[in-house]
Amino acid sequence: MTKMTYDLDWLFTNYLDFFKVYGMEESDVRNHFQKWKESRKAPTVNDYLWYIFNHLQMETAKQASNEVQLYSSLRLIDMNMAMFLKLHEKRNANHIMRSMFRNDILLNEAQSNIKLQVKIVSGACCPHCDSFNEKIMTIEEALENLPIASDICTKHLGCNCGLAYVPVRDTFGRIVRKHRV
Repeated sequence: MTKMTYDLDWLFTNYLDFFKVYGMEESDVRNHFQKWKESRKAPTVNDYLWYIFNHLQMETAKQASNEVQLYSSLRLIDMNMAMFLKLHEKRNANHIMRSMFRNDILLNEAQSNIKLQVKIVSGACCPHCDSFNEKIMTIEEALENLPIASDICTKHLGCNCGLAYVPVRDTFGRIVRKHRV
């Protein structure tokens, strides 16, 4: 499959709103791209976008002031990376989707005052993923071994499953709150 190449106008049409979340204005990105491409043999906008994604991941890890900010930002970056792979490069994005799911689980865990479990919603993805539809896992189980968006998923461009969060209930059916220290 031939890799599509894009120009800066395409980049801004598709990603300017995303860039603005991180304080990046069009003029700044245009100027930076010109400097960036001078040090590359065959620079493309595609490669520059991946450079931005990777740079944002590293900076987010350094600059996030709390867990919610960290996981929320990383999830947004992962989501944009996965969409680029699926929609524009027509490539499987399961490796990115796994990261996005992990960040989503950690974000929801960090934001919630109640104990949560993860529920898989397969979305008629593939036979492998469908076999886990509505499976409920603990947060720990899901972080350790989430069965969706795996290498076994056979959906051409990658998994389209999702996650839902359900409260943990005690033996009387009451929602279990977290004990905060």
